[in-house]
Amino acid sequence: MLPEEKKDLFHLLGILESAGKISDYSKGLETADEFIKAQNQMVYNACLTLLTNICEELDKLSAETKSKLTKLDLRAIKGMRNRIVHDYQNLDSYIIFDAIQKDLPPLKETLYEVISAGLKNNIFDKEDFSISKDSEFYKDVDFSRIES
Repeated sequence: MLPEEKKDLFHLLGILESAGKISDYSKGLETADEFIKAQNQMVYNACLTLLTNICEELDKLSAETKSKLTKLDLRAIKGMRNRIVHDYQNLDSYIIFDAIQKDLPPLKETLYEVISAGLKNNIFDKEDFSISKDSEFYKDVDFSRIES
């Protein structure tokens, strides 16, 4: 059974939550060396897990929602997930840090736009959205950027 577009809201919010946490955890780190060494690699490891979560959630989206993510290279994102999961010891921290710095902001911007459009077009349930806004689970999602 293929996923339905109306069920994608929670996947999109989950991606934004993971991306928000990565931004928070890596805030103030200016180099890949600082990133990998921060808190005895705890920040690095947490960010890798969150990046994997982002990739997994993107893969769960319906074809309809994926077709709206034309600004994103979904194939490259899936490739990153595979590298993190299957080749962890050989990851290049410079590439990971660069992806966090350069690729996360446009990813978040795109998802905020997709959610806003989905709410305006009644694709996503507004009650589900309202409940999500009040949830502790989505505390790193900037709901002020979503027009409903």
